[in-house]
Amino acid sequence: FVSTPAEEIYAILSVESHRHQAWLVGEDLGTVPPEVDLAMKQHNVRGMYVIQYEIRADDEEPLRPVPVSTVASVNTHDMPPFGSFWRGIDLDDRHDLGLLDQTRLDSERLVRDQQRKALIRFLEADNRLKQGETDPEFVLQAIHEWLAASKTSVLLVNIEDLWLETQPQNTPNTYDERPNWRRKLRRSFEEFSTDTALIEKLRKINEIRSKID
Repeated sequence: FVSTPAEEIYAILSVESHRHQAWLVGEDLGTVPPEVDLAMKQHNVRGMYVIQYEIRADDEEPLRPVPVSTVASVNTHDMPPFGSFWRGIDLDDRHDLGLLDQTRLDSERLVRDQQRKALIRFLEADNRLKQGETDPEFVLQAIHEWLAASKTSVLLVNIEDLWLETQPQNTPNTYDERPNWRRKLRRSFEEFSTDTALIEKLRKINEIRSKID
């Protein structure tokens, strides 16, 4: 899409990474050419593992194992929050915006339903989710705990997912249609930092992470 002096940029990033003792992470999602993947590996740039991007409507392997040198998360700032994803609210929104016609909407809904079912069976088989449980709150916690138990370098938790926010931070392919990057959190820091149920979820995730070598 855009030509850049890649080798020079990688050299600068490598120097700054060494200087600050910091990891580099590349957003290797979507249409990424093979050359980028190769260059990232050569320069030890970590990739991303995003559940809502990875999940497949495949009972055999709905999720591939989490690679070690990655930053793992449920979603990103350009994806619908989990509450929206799980209920398919994002699909209806894209249809309302004219980004999906009715045929495509019906197709996407079918795939999403298959993804949900495959993910539930996967988490049940891994003993992360009780049999028959479909409540998004418990499904999300099971996903977080599965990610926490992996060998991922870093686990990111979207704080808004923990109260099942449905409004996205950003809706790609929109400008004036949606308040991108301007919506405030529904809860203040004081509110969610003293929410015992929310804190317990994070504590459990952190406890699992602390046992990973």
